[in-house]
Amino acid sequence: MDELLIHNGVEAACVAHFIETDVTVAGDEVKPLSHRRRESIQRHARQALRCTVARILSNESHRSFSGHLAESALLQWFCGIRFDGVIRVPSKSTLQRMEAEVPAQTLQDLNVLMLRRSTTTDDAGASVLGLADAVDLSLIWMDSTCAKLDIHYPTDWILLRDATRTIMKAIVTIRSHGLKHRMPAPELFLAQMNAQCMAMSGASRRGRGGDKKKSRKATLRTMKDISGKVRKHGLRYRDLLAKSWGGTDLSEREAQRIIERINNILEQLPAAIRQAHERIIGERVVPNDSKIL
Repeated sequence: MDELLIHNGVEAACVAHFIETDVTVAGDEVKPLSHRRRESIQRHARQALRCTVARILSNESHRSFSGHLAESALLQWFCGIRFDGVIRVPSKSTLQRMEAEVPAQTLQDLNVLMLRRSTTTDDAGASVLGLADAVDLSLIWMDSTCAKLDIHYPTDWILLRDATRTIMKAIVTIRSHGLKHRMPAPELFLAQMNAQCMAMSGASRRGRGGDKKKSRKATLRTMKDISGKVRKHGLRYRDLLAKSWGGTDLSEREAQRIIERINNILEQLPAAIRQAHERIIGERVVPNDSKIL
């Protein structure tokens, strides 16, 4: 890396950028830099570039890299840290400022150089970077493995909220196509269930001991009552759609899809209610084989 920075002009370009920036910031009247000031800018530019490159290659945070730099003689040599009896390395904040100062184009040019060198071999066919094998950029390796996993709901009572939401959205869809049955506004059930979910979350965070359990049990009983009403309305609208879909602008396939969506929830809702009841009210462990995942 030291060779790449020096012999390919990357470091020189970075130093030139820092000097040009310093002259520009000085004001409208361009004054020649003093020898001492020029040396200071050059030293800072080299250190900023090398610290940035080393931190990126080490894949460490700014804080971790600062500590690593303080204990590694090799890194101190690469980054131009001078040892005068006391090791002084850039802090986390200084490293962040250095990275902001280094031009993005400089890092991009260095990346291109590294890619080219990684594919280059010497006369003996060995990688010039010392790799076991030269990199072949014409090959792309990827992991295409896809595994289907059972996803556990974080809390059982969330199932009741999701069931209410799915059924009520299906009812709203059916009503929008002209089929209606007497019932309160579907949005009312959604609001009631959301209120109980917030109450359940609040009881879990703020309750203590027996009061916490009593509050959770009372909230779940209310959620079960709402779920029962939602189930009845879902049954009515499912049957209404199955009987009268011909009088709407829905195709048979679209109507069947809505019916399947409602049936999917209605079939699982009793088990979801039982699962939440066992865990919260009964305070019993539900075996994984009996859970809805």
